[in-house]
Amino acid sequence: MNTEATQAYYENSPAARWLALASISISTFCVSITMSAVNIAVPAIALDFNANAVLVGWVPTAFLLANAIFLIPAGRAADIYGRKKIFLIGMTVFCLSCLMAYLAPNIEILLLTRLLQGFGGALSFATGLAIIMSIFTSENRGSAIGFSAGTLYFGLSCGPVVGGWFTELFGWRVVFLFPLVLGSLSIVLILLKLKGEWQNDHPGKVDYLGTLIFAISASCLYIGISSVPGMLATSLLAIGTALMVLFVYQQTQCEFPLIHFKGIIQNRMFSRS
Repeated sequence: MNTEATQAYYENSPAARWLALASISISTFCVSITMSAVNIAVPAIALDFNANAVLVGWVPTAFLLANAIFLIPAGRAADIYGRKKIFLIGMTVFCLSCLMAYLAPNIEILLLTRLLQGFGGALSFATGLAIIMSIFTSENRGSAIGFSAGTLYFGLSCGPVVGGWFTELFGWRVVFLFPLVLGSLSIVLILLKLKGEWQNDHPGKVDYLGTLIFAISASCLYIGISSVPGMLATSLLAIGTALMVLFVYQQTQCEFPLIHFKGIIQNRMFSRS
């Protein structure tokens, strides 16, 4: 199905719309609950791997860093290659990395899996809401977006309780097994029930230079903020800020930017606010 046929299919099938929303919301819930549940498991992870505070502190941070770096490029990739395809890639990476985290033999491998989880989560977050907005008409779009946002915050709220319960009763590794099951269910539902694809007819190209500048800038800013105070933190924050300014300029000159800053600036209501 092309984009127009897909749109017509969902306009004439309310049940298909809500089933698609449920499938995407399951993935949103499982990614968000992992974000907060892991925080409770950190002391048990440190004890199990005999890891120092610096290394184990990166267990929650690695996810957030990778998520922040790849969220914007993921949206651009979805425009080019298709939202459903990027969403499925993201959830597959997330589920596989959850399995790797469950089996991780040391803290270094666990940190690698957390980076992969953040990457997969970015792909699913960036495309899930876009798919929902494409499926639902203006009449029900607000309710659908509200439901999706509700599952996100419900997952974040449940995470500490679920993470503490699993860690206490079964060990910290089960914290990664639970989202693996939910994520796999979401993938199956998407493959079976989410019909068609959404992508731009003339998407252009991926801005690799802009992606690289943004990734380095976000990394410097994130690590710099985490390292305050100190000379290293000051240096990283200065480099990150300079690169972010360069990123904004580069995007205004790029033919196919990740973020259309010119359009944002030209929007009078947005600029005034």
